[in-house]
Amino acid sequence: VWKDPDAEVKVLAYDSDYHRCAHLESDGTIVIRTVPDNRELQRLASDPATGSGAAGGYIGFSPDSRLLARLDDHGKLSIWQWESGRLILQNAPERCLGLSFSPDNRQVAVGQEHGIICFDLNTGAEIRRWQTRDQVYTLDFNPDSRRVAVGYQASDVGSIYDARDGADVADLPIDRKSTRLNSSHLVI
Repeated sequence: VWKDPDAEVKVLAYDSDYHRCAHLESDGTIVIRTVPDNRELQRLASDPATGSGAAGGYIGFSPDSRLLARLDDHGKLSIWQWESGRLILQNAPERCLGLSFSPDNRQVAVGQEHGIICFDLNTGAEIRRWQTRDQVYTLDFNPDSRRVAVGYQASDVGSIYDARDGADVADLPIDRKSTRLNSSHLVI
């Protein structure tokens, strides 16, 4: 039986095998624990959660469970190699919306206003950026890590971009009246 996190938890995430759980506490501390024995593995310091709408933002593990990302409620991006506590990105952007790790664990893509920025997860360096048709809301890599699907804040289309060069591959209509947009509607 897995013990529910306490009332101070703002955001919760599990790794892909459900062997680890990360939760964000109200003071900004991210605690990583084992499942189901609840043994603490690591504590990471980050900014406190301040917003009520985003409830602290987003946290999530990379597909290989080696990295942990946080987008705080102001859009500040942090990515750690969580076992060592080392921050990965050299120049972490702010005002980000949406985040997706590539399935091959080589890069992360984040939305920033009307564009996408990709970072190399081995070096922490920015490797490319491109403009999008509207303000990015959500994004997701396809399984071979070659394309990125993007949903927009207020648009009736979603787009698919080539992750290697940012070329617009396709725009797909979305019926916002009957569909609530999230990344699962744009998985390719």
